[in-house]
Amino acid sequence: MNRPILIVVIGYIIGIIWGIYFKVSIFPFYFLLFLIYIIIKLPYKKRKFKILSIKRYFRYIKLIFKINIIITIIISSFISNTIIKILENKYENLYHEGENLNISAIVIGNKQEKDYYDRYKIKVTDGKYKNTQLYINVSKKKQLKYGDKITFKGEFKESAKARNYKSFSYKQYLKTLKIYGTAKVEKIEILEKNKANPIMQISNKTFLKIKNNIEKTYSDKMAKIILGIMLGDTTEIDDETKENFANSNISHVLAVSGLHISYIILLATKSTKNIFGKRQSKIIASIILVIYMAVTGFSISVVRASIMGILTCMAFVVYRKSDTLNNIAISALIILISNPYNLISISFLLTYGGTLGIIYFQPVIEKIIKSFKIRNRKWKYIYLRVQRKCENIISIISVSISAQIIIAPIMALYFNSAGLGFLITNLLLSCIIGIIVIGGFIQILISLISIN
Repeated sequence: MNRPILIVVIGYIIGIIWGIYFKVSIFPFYFLLFLIYIIIKLPYKKRKFKILSIKRYFRYIKLIFKINIIITIIISSFISNTIIKILENKYENLYHEGENLNISAIVIGNKQEKDYYDRYKIKVTDGKYKNTQLYINVSKKKQLKYGDKITFKGEFKESAKARNYKSFSYKQYLKTLKIYGTAKVEKIEILEKNKANPIMQISNKTFLKIKNNIEKTYSDKMAKIILGIMLGDTTEIDDETKENFANSNISHVLAVSGLHISYIILLATKSTKNIFGKRQSKIIASIILVIYMAVTGFSISVVRASIMGILTCMAFVVYRKSDTLNNIAISALIILISNPYNLISISFLLTYGGTLGIIYFQPVIEKIIKSFKIRNRKWKYIYLRVQRKCENIISIISVSISAQIIIAPIMALYFNSAGLGFLITNLLLSCIIGIIVIGGFIQILISLISIN
């Protein structure tokens, strides 16, 4: 196996999908794998009609169905399927609708303002519910802060399931956040301050400082968009603005991507390589990426892009060639081990779908655009002149088309929309996104320097 991690990830994903969507044992799938393996290994006589030859259609499958690959898939899928079964049982049976709760917990999320109450994310610290995470709805009169240790009484509210086929399931969405449900608080008391994980406490303080600095610099609406672009925090962006971004096919700018990470690496290496050297500058860039992941709350798109960036930097440090597919597989495995339900998150599907689309289709699309032939000599001359001077534009177009090949079906499936104006919007966006990202990072650095 040239890429064993990739095979492990494929098996891990199969186990998760089987555990979430099929309520039967995964062993029939293993039986099918071995059955196919036996069939393709059986000797077949040459047939008169080649179109009916089984060997003809299995010659490529033979390259995939090797015994070591099958065993690897079985082991990794069995592990993930077992984990999913355990988690499904906990999500269904640990809490019950209307159950009275009297528990202690630590606040691990910043305030989310609602119309009639404030919502906080908490982590339970005692009893049979220990280490589970909940949302609590608290009166606006009671203000909590990240790291507060609290005790509260309340009533558990189970999240709504999907009522119709393909309709939104809030319960499934909360599973991607490791949230078991919501508690309506009746009585709450703050016991201690700053009791959260010290690293996460510092990361959250840094995030709030950056947020406060951005809010002081920009208008209210622009500040929320900048927060989305730079830190992937879209919780305060109104639905109308999100819809406008979606209709313009630029929703991806509100999720931290490889573009952001490449700028971080570029700024870190350029500013430190003359002092520490090239290899050391890559290590510094990797450390900065780890800090960036923590500050942004380890969101899926940030973790994916950051891990791939770190692996690329480390490959340079140890004088190895970076393997993009292996990097993708490693980042996906880390994300899915931390929470298997991330697989059904729209963020996971879009960030990995877009990345795979660019890797596989961008070279082909770019080659097609460059090989486009024009018979008219005058227009052909103009086209060739433009092509030589507009390599970046051709690259942007090919990247946009390649990403949309996979992203568009996902958008159509989840949001019933798939626009065709992505070429124009992405071309316009490419002219300013670099300035926005660099300016945003300068703003972040200013915020970090001013932290007490």
